[in-house]
Amino acid sequence: MTRRARTTNAERPTTVEERRAAKRQEILDAAVRAIRADGAKVSMSRIASEAGTSKPIVYRLFRDKEGLYQALAERYVQRLIDRLRSALVSDTNPRQLVVATIDAYLGFLEEEAQVHRFLAQRMLPYREDGQPVLAHFQAQVARELTVVLRDQLKTHGQDTEAADPWAFALVGMATSAGDWWIDHPEVTRQHLVDDLSTLVWEGFAGVVGRPSPDGRWEPSSALLGARGVDPWKGPAT
Repeated sequence: MTRRARTTNAERPTTVEERRAAKRQEILDAAVRAIRADGAKVSMSRIASEAGTSKPIVYRLFRDKEGLYQALAERYVQRLIDRLRSALVSDTNPRQLVVATIDAYLGFLEEEAQVHRFLAQRMLPYREDGQPVLAHFQAQVARELTVVLRDQLKTHGQDTEAADPWAFALVGMATSAGDWWIDHPEVTRQHLVDDLSTLVWEGFAGVVGRPSPDGRWEPSSALLGARGVDPWKGPAT
């Protein structure tokens, strides 16, 4: 009598739920490819074609097109948070932490500019739980940043109470500046990183300078170092 081989978990057929989840991921992958290729105005027909399926199948798996947009947004936000986590290393130099975090955000935005535009144009303003989409995203990122800021403040013997509002302020500034930047390709990523990092690190006094005894505002050495240009005189000719 032949003994029947024992079937391992890895050999067992996937469940309906697992196959459905895998198909959803395939469609999301296809949607990202189509958006990158065709831009923010890509159609649902194009996305379905890229996925090798039909629009009714897409709608069946995601309920409707808003469901697809929501799933894309959740994937986008998670990938961005993963990128930022790699930059949020609490034992790094505080100034380098600011630069690395802003650069990581803008770098991701630069890579996924079309996906960002697509979601900005198509996403509903509120999630299913009633929370604004933008506020939910900013809160996720700010919570990550708050932990690191608290560690930095503790390390330098400072009160940690300001960590929360500072984190939300930094995230709000970076996201707003990033939204502006993707429509202004003439501004390089490095210049924007320098400008925002200087503003965060030095404050407005560090950017525009401080008044000298004769009443004239002296430009910030931090800004001169970042841009190599006197903001009052412009580039040397």
